Amino acid sequence: MHGLELIVEAVRQIRGESPNQVANASISMVTSGPMVTPVSNCILGSEETLS
Repeated sequence: MHGLELIVEAVRQIRGESPNQVANASISMVTSGPMVTPVSNCILGSEETLS
């Protein structure tokens, strides 16, 4: 469950629904670690970005 809130925030950024919205966000990268094992990365993007 480590980092789940980071993924939720990344999705909100892409959807434009975050209370701390980054202007024109179309791609987001979530990285967790190296303090917690295993280390993981997730790249999310809008439909336009991933097409």
